[in-house]
Amino acid sequence: MAYQSIGLGSTADDGTGDTLRSGGDKVNDNFVEVYTLLGTGSALSSGISATATVVTLTAPTISGVVGGTQTSATITTLTTTTVTASGVITGSTVEATGDTSASDNAAIGYTSAEGLILTGQGSTSDITIKNDADATVISVPTGTTNVTIAGDLTISGDDLTMGTNTSGAALIADGTNFNPVVISGDISINTSGVAAIGSGVIVAADIASSAVTTAKINADAVTSAKIADDAIDSEHYTDASIDLAHMSVNSIDSDQYVDGSIDLAHMSVNSIDSDQYVDGSIDTAHLAADVITGAKIADDAIDSEHYTDGSIDNAHIADDAIDSEHYAAGSIDTAHIADDQVTLAKMAGLARGKIIYGNSSGNPTALAVGSADQILTADGTDLSWSDPAAGGAGYFLGGASGATGDTTNGLEDIFRINSATVDNSCTIASATNANATGPLTISSGVTVTVAGVLVVL
Repeated sequence: MAYQSIGLGSTADDGTGDTLRSGGDKVNDNFVEVYTLLGTGSALSSGISATATVVTLTAPTISGVVGGTQTSATITTLTTTTVTASGVITGSTVEATGDTSASDNAAIGYTSAEGLILTGQGSTSDITIKNDADATVISVPTGTTNVTIAGDLTISGDDLTMGTNTSGAALIADGTNFNPVVISGDISINTSGVAAIGSGVIVAADIASSAVTTAKINADAVTSAKIADDAIDSEHYTDASIDLAHMSVNSIDSDQYVDGSIDLAHMSVNSIDSDQYVDGSIDTAHLAADVITGAKIADDAIDSEHYTDGSIDNAHIADDAIDSEHYAAGSIDTAHIADDQVTLAKMAGLARGKIIYGNSSGNPTALAVGSADQILTADGTDLSWSDPAAGGAGYFLGGASGATGDTTNGLEDIFRINSATVDNSCTIASATNANATGPLTISSGVTVTVAGVLVVL
């Protein structure tokens, strides 16, 4: 509502001004607006007081844009007050007098112990400091005590103090971070940065080839324990350095003598016997022909390595000395077996009823046992068991030739006995006669074909 002014008229009591009621209504409206803006509508707020030069606001909320220029007065105190501005607040300094809290989104605070306090909370960082190009320089990731520096860190002082400052530690990267790690193992580093190699940690693998020269070996440092077996040969001895004091008993054998250096002048009569020979010093060159007799060879001293190829013939093999363990696998073939030497006892066992015959490969094989009443037949190439061609089993009885009868003309066959059941299909070919004694029963599935003559009696 705009301010309402009371009409006073042109002169006193000229009847042109506002009536008392109208003027009083304007006064009421004006006060209602003031009381509403500065109080509850019916009373002014108790936090407002003023003197000629100072307006004191106790816990007010100041919002909106403050226009104009304040030059003659200063707002000196805002106690527990929230100031909300839509523009930019400018001035020489902004000085906080109280601490911030965990719920502050972006706050500046102060305590006598902590000094300036910046508190914020964002989805990525709680605090971000940017440069004049609006690029992030320093940030504190949300909810952490970590600090991320986007650029390089320059320390003008000499010291970097960390939570762990163990003596002799160095900053070592683990692929993600640098951490203080105490140097250990074969070397150590003191607080002055001096590195030292531990005692006894350098092994042969650490020394480069040909790295140890004569200048690096102290005098008398090479003892016998340092010299490998068979490492010293003639090139290492100085001339005339080997005398009697350096030679052990029995240390010189035939290899040490120069050919022809030992003559009769150096040997006394009968001075050499078995005691003078070093073990192994008598070799082939020192043995005369045919001096090794049977008496000189120890029992069980000769084995396969001493025989020359082909030296063992029949004359050297005793009777009955060779048995199965001396034959190599597969070494006995047909040429080594005398005629008529393989008896039935030497053949592998054969199941009862089986027959040995030659197969299609020309090798002997066993023919399986046939079924009851089958006969052995040949097809001109192989043998096999077959059922008789005619139905039922038959044989001769009472003839001089027994069960087989007289195969020439049938003479002396008195009875011919046949089965009463035909179990197998058969054919009486044309120009062929057959007879049987009935009655006959033909089994199911069996066919008897008669092209010739069949007589059933």
